[in-house]
Amino acid sequence: PVLLSQNRLVRVFDLSAGGAARPLNKQALQIDAEQQTVKARGGRGVQIHDDAEGRQAVLAQFKDLNASKYYISIAVWPDSFDSAATVRDALLDLGFEYGLVFIPANQGVPFRATGGVQ
Repeated sequence: PVLLSQNRLVRVFDLSAGGAARPLNKQALQIDAEQQTVKARGGRGVQIHDDAEGRQAVLAQFKDLNASKYYISIAVWPDSFDSAATVRDALLDLGFEYGLVFIPANQGVPFRATGGVQ
């Protein structure tokens, strides 16, 4: 799963850690354990622009993943609807299947502290 908020793309899991168990990307996430939700921290993640540079930034985030093994679920907030098209096009270029989940403004993605993002 990835989050798209404030025209920034935030990966929920730290893919640089390697191995099957990937830790949460806590530096880029705002986790509300009481409400059991997660959001992107302001100013974190990769800035997405609607141009070739923005497309390259998205490609760089997913180029090391095997498109036949991963499905990309993108939580999109209203402030980033335009960026979703750039992300979608880049994912299609890489051969990924994807899904968009539209999140109302000021709400988080359902999250269980023990099980991760739902």
